Amino acid sequence: MEPRLDQIRSGLARWLLGFFGTVLGFLVLPKLFRFTARRFLFGFIAEVVTIMLAGLLTEKAVEMLERKE
Repeated sequence: MEPRLDQIRSGLARWLLGFFGTVLGFLVLPKLFRFTARRFLFGFIAEVVTIMLAGLLTEKAVEMLERKE
């Protein structure tokens, strides 16, 4: 039994979509990873700085309140 023409076309189309999807993935994913890493790192650093500042300000506020009493 020979494969029918529509089976050959669907197999070729599936192969082409897979091939070009893989190529597109290799081209796009590194840029996406860099973008995501930058956003994550910026957010992480901003959060750490905010927490440190909040702790420092809380400590200073407690010291000021203790001096007034």
